[in-house]
Amino acid sequence: MPFSIGPGELILVLIIALIVLVPVFLIWAAVRFARTSQTGSARRILHECLARGEITLDEYQAARRAIGG
Repeated sequence: MPFSIGPGELILVLIIALIVLVPVFLIWAAVRFARTSQTGSARRILHECLARGEITLDEYQAARRAIGG
């Protein structure tokens, strides 16, 4: 007997998929946003220190490399 899915079973599978995929996507997006905002603020602070003359250009470039920028 071949396996067949009716409309009710298909809707159930879609609902279960959404229940699993939505939280996974939200967690992934939150982690990605947190990493981006931390790196962005670190770069901003570093740039401000250079602008105020608190660090030299060489120190600025070394720090940019260290934070992945």
